[in-house]
Amino acid sequence: MTLQQLRVYRLTESHYQTAERLVKKYGPDKAAPRLRSLDALQLAGALARRERGQLDWFVTADGRLAAIAELEQLTVINPEDPALPPTPEPSNEPEDT
Repeated sequence: MTLQQLRVYRLTESHYQTAERLVKKYGPDKAAPRLRSLDALQLAGALARRERGQLDWFVTADGRLAAIAELEQLTVINPEDPALPPTPEPSNEPEDT
C-alpha cells in the first residue's frame, strides 16, 4: 500500500453517536477490554466504512482496541502480532513483461 492509496474521511454526527454507544458498551465502568474515547471514534469510523463495503481490515497495534474491534466483528490485523507472516520485501528486480 502506498500513501496515495490512503483516504482520510471526515467524522460526522453519526460517528460520534456510534462512538458514544461503543463507550457505553465497552467503557471504563465495564469489564475488560475497556474502550477509550478516541479509540471509540476510530472504531466508529471503521464500522461505518465496513457498512459501506469499504473496509477490508482494521489495523491496530493496540491490543485492547484490537480485542474490541474483533468483538464488533471486524477483521483485525495487529502488526505486532508474532503470528503474522512477514511482509515480503519489495523486489529491486524488474518485473517480467
